[in-house]
Amino acid sequence: MSRRALLLALTLDALGEPPARWHPVVWMGSYLNAARGRWQATTPHAQLLEGAWAGRAGPRWPR
Repeated sequence: MSRRALLLALTLDALGEPPARWHPVVWMGSYLNAARGRWQATTPHAQLLEGAWAGRAGPRWPR
């Protein structure tokens, strides 16, 4: 890890948690909740693959 990355991480950590409106984890949860309505897999294995793909695809998910 570079020194700059470490300093940035420590600075952001010192600022505390951002409000939910600006939190990236909240954004991802909202995205996955919306994407879940489009999922079609029925077997556990296919559901795992579809969820993993959706998590990896992020905002590039087809609309």
